[in-house]
Amino acid sequence: MILNVKNLSRPEHEPKTPLAARLREVRRQNGDPDRTKFAAILNVSKNTIAFYERGERTPDAKVLAAYNSCFNVDLNWLITGETNQASRPQGLDNDRLYSISNNMNTIATVVGRQILALMKDRMKEISNEKFLQLLTFGIEQTLKRVDDLTDSEEIESTFPHIRLLLRKKCKIEDLLLPL
Repeated sequence: MILNVKNLSRPEHEPKTPLAARLREVRRQNGDPDRTKFAAILNVSKNTIAFYERGERTPDAKVLAAYNSCFNVDLNWLITGETNQASRPQGLDNDRLYSISNNMNTIATVVGRQILALMKDRMKEISNEKFLQLLTFGIEQTLKRVDDLTDSEEIESTFPHIRLLLRKKCKIEDLLLPL
């Protein structure tokens, strides 16, 4: 007997609220990526997306703004369901999705290199776990400062500040020797 592992995933529950149904519709109109990929674009967890799409939690203003900026969703329609057909979500075109994906890779790469450079400059070694914690911190700080994930120039302009934040965090956690 051969099992199809793909069919073993749990079925999605029906949304409990109209907002949840619209949030799910946005994901489906953007190629119906799995929740992990979709969540990464919005800078939330996979479970958070599931809670939103089931209607068990309501996204805050920052997440709603991310739906707007990442997927060109009309916030009036998303929140109330009221608008004309022309402003309903049109989906994320391939060029925009490709740009966001490339820029997310760039952010992770640059932040990772900044961490490694900090440790090398101070002749310190850190555990993989600590490296991942710092990487997550650096990516989160970058995403907080970027309004448009398709704008490479805006993203690159944040990197000097992110390096400074990483340096401060490392000093606080006693990972760097004093200058």
